[in-house]
Amino acid sequence: KYVDYFGNLDSSNYNGVQAVLTLRNFHGLGSTVGYTYSHALGSSADQGTSGGLVIPINSNGNLHNQLYSSTTFDLRHRSTLSANYALPEVKSPAQLLEGWSLNATALLQSGTPWGVNDTSTDFAGTGEQRGNPAANQGSQWTFIGNPSDFTPSHNYDGVTPGPTGTPGVPWFPGSTNLANAPTASATCNSAAAAKGPLAIASLRVLGCYALGGSIMIPAPYGGYGAGTRNLFNGEGYRNLDMSIAKRIKVTERFSAQFRAELFN
Repeated sequence: KYVDYFGNLDSSNYNGVQAVLTLRNFHGLGSTVGYTYSHALGSSADQGTSGGLVIPINSNGNLHNQLYSSTTFDLRHRSTLSANYALPEVKSPAQLLEGWSLNATALLQSGTPWGVNDTSTDFAGTGEQRGNPAANQGSQWTFIGNPSDFTPSHNYDGVTPGPTGTPGVPWFPGSTNLANAPTASATCNSAAAAKGPLAIASLRVLGCYALGGSIMIPAPYGGYGAGTRNLFNGEGYRNLDMSIAKRIKVTERFSAQFRAELFN
């Protein structure tokens, strides 16, 4: 049997600064630029049981601090730009050099956090990860190095260092080139050795991830990994939309406008 304990035990906070600069009709140019710098931290970004916010084992015990991290809504940098420019007009036949304008909107923002959670290996031996109908228990691995080395661009889809791989040999997500396997193996073995024989045992069964100068090794059998939730950051988002417009004056009161628009 499994007992899941829920209560008002978590906390969260959000801090941010916003700045807006507006330019109105300066020689035909108008623009609004906005920027937000913020940080969202919390133990649970929602009810705590959704797929991306899995509660780690022993979350109510000595590893509760593993929950408190950047939330999935932590969008650190966000910049917006909207601009329009009315080109200077020159009297010309058929209004060819009159009524032209350019418009653009742009959005730049950093990536949101993501993390990993092992729901198939019962490292601690508590039995919570297998057969738990709540399906919300999972163990963290131990990450050593720079989180920026582990980016989604390396393509983790379908990659696992577990039993489908060669025991004791690290996998390189997104690459089939194992030329650096000896170096990575030594790094992973050294990190596991520092945590004791049970960490070496789990490493030899599950292998490890190695990218750049960073590694992620499995938790030791009988214990817990030292990783935190949402340790890594996803790729940012960039969007640009543009248009060019031509106004043709039909009469003093009426005009027609033709537009060509490009959406990213």
